[in-house]
Amino acid sequence: MSELQESQFIREKLHSGGGSAFARYRELLVGDGSIFALLKLEIITGLLGWIPGAPGLVLRKLFYPSLFAKTGGGIVFGRQLVIRNPQNITLGRGVTIDDYALLDGRGAGPGGFVVGDRVFIGRYAILHSKVGEVTVGDDVNIGTGTVVVAQGGVKIGNATQIAGNCKLAGGLFQFDAGAPKDRPFTRYTKGPVVIEDRCFLGGGVHVTDGITIGRCSMIGTGSVVMSDVPAFSIHMPRPGMIMGTTVPEDAREDLH
Repeated sequence: MSELQESQFIREKLHSGGGSAFARYRELLVGDGSIFALLKLEIITGLLGWIPGAPGLVLRKLFYPSLFAKTGGGIVFGRQLVIRNPQNITLGRGVTIDDYALLDGRGAGPGGFVVGDRVFIGRYAILHSKVGEVTVGDDVNIGTGTVVVAQGGVKIGNATQIAGNCKLAGGLFQFDAGAPKDRPFTRYTKGPVVIEDRCFLGGGVHVTDGITIGRCSMIGTGSVVMSDVPAFSIHMPRPGMIMGTTVPEDAREDLH
């Protein structure tokens, strides 16, 4: 388990330097990028991000690729996407990003946020690198409202299907009673979250820090995965159990 330095996180960068509000805003959107990179991002997304229908799709297809480190052909950019630090993000061929999704490559470093070919990123999905690389393989589906947060890295293998409202989130927190009041914890990670090839994650699955799910595994709806899953496994949440009664049996007649 390795400690993560607070200087790696955007909160520290925004509030420790004492710079202007504009400088902090630029740090949030384009990191160490130039004012020109910020203006380009703002102008392109501001003018084209809201346009509905085919005109919007065509215009975004023409102009959005210039924001990213590298893109393949045939990418579909939905409406009102939130894009931060695109200079660190590479998108493969045939990627579809549905409306209102967020992509943030701030902690990935140059070339450290890679989305493979023919990937679908659902509406309101979030792919966010706080610290560490994000790698999404080919033919992956990331469902509506799913959150992928790298705090130590996230790797999703080829042909993996992730249903809606899942969360893949690395990072651990250790509280320290003697620490400053504004930061009473230390951040750690056991390593990246790894989902290997051809896995299926049902709705609402939560995969925690440092976990590896072996290839061709199925994770049942609502599971919280807290230990490694061997390849070719089926992982289900604990079955529902009746733990007791709300009203004693001899008092139930009075409730009619």
